[in-house]
Amino acid sequence: MMVGGTPWTTKECDDSGAATGNGERYVAAVVAHARETFEHRRLRVTIAWGNERAFRVWSGVGFVEVVRFVSSRTVMGTNEFVVLEFA
Repeated sequence: MMVGGTPWTTKECDDSGAATGNGERYVAAVVAHARETFEHRRLRVTIAWGNERAFRVWSGVGFVEVVRFVSSRTVMGTNEFVVLEFA
């Protein structure tokens, strides 16, 4: 995936397969790219409920929960989702 002209992966791992903690850098790049590219300034992300790692990363850079909902679709083993908005 390209973000702001920079190649990114959603998961960078060390030799053991453990995530290396680049999530905040990734989210910061996504936010910067969205602000440069789109006129609308309200940024939202929808995360499958139970994806604690994603919730923690997006919350850590300033996104706050605005709503939870149940969908007819199942993603990552759940049909419950949380919407976060950049504060």
